[in-house]
Amino acid sequence: MSAEKLSPRQQMIGMMYLVLLAMLAMNASKDLLDAFLKLESGIDLTANNFVENIQPVYNKIEAAAATNSKAAKESLLKAKTVKAKIQELSALIETHKTWLIENTGGVDEHNIPLAKDNQDIGAEYLMTKGHGEDLRKKITALKEYVVNLIDKKDTSIRQSISTLLATDEYKDYEGSKTTWEAGISEHLPLAAVTANLSNIQSYLRNTESITINYLFEELGIDTYKVNKIQAATIAQSSYVMKGEQYKAQIFLAASDTTQKPSF
Repeated sequence: MSAEKLSPRQQMIGMMYLVLLAMLAMNASKDLLDAFLKLESGIDLTANNFVENIQPVYNKIEAAAATNSKAAKESLLKAKTVKAKIQELSALIETHKTWLIENTGGVDEHNIPLAKDNQDIGAEYLMTKGHGEDLRKKITALKEYVVNLIDKKDTSIRQSISTLLATDEYKDYEGSKTTWEAGISEHLPLAAVTANLSNIQSYLRNTESITINYLFEELGIDTYKVNKIQAATIAQSSYVMKGEQYKAQIFLAASDTTQKPSF
């Protein structure tokens, strides 16, 4: 039915209905933005868990290197390099997130960005100012470094890291291609941009976890880890009669008291 056939009253009702729909859409948008912020909090927690869970593995590599094992020392050097590179890149991303929030008004009393719905700042900062391209190049360089630490026969591990640190061109729902940095910022509200950056940080920590565990497991191939050596005997008999000779095999036994035996 055309608008010309509606009475002024009906047209007014229709206009009010459209306004109501627009208000509902705005409310839905706010809820969506809040969902992004909750998602980001969960991502940050996951990244922190990766950091905590990987520390004991670092400690084991350091302990092995302390025994003057050449292989362990080499693994420790690689592990420290990976850790430093990932910490540096993660800190850079954190700097980007902080700048985006602080330069759009900061946060409210609940630590929620005041400009969480700002759809311009992300693309301006990451695309126009070039920070996104710089970040992409650094992620690609890190990916190449870490993948080269993995033996070529371990294709699944190499592929996992390549997937986590992928910076391929972004393809939208219409199939149009654009840059990786545009895909994480263009036409997106601030809440979504910072969530994307936090997600990259979690991928970095996941990569660190995979790589350090790999280095440790490679260190342990065809070796036995021990921390205790003591004399042991195996007697030929559990008892000795008067006048008989006591016979037993005497040898050195090695064990790892930090491991629980499996049966």
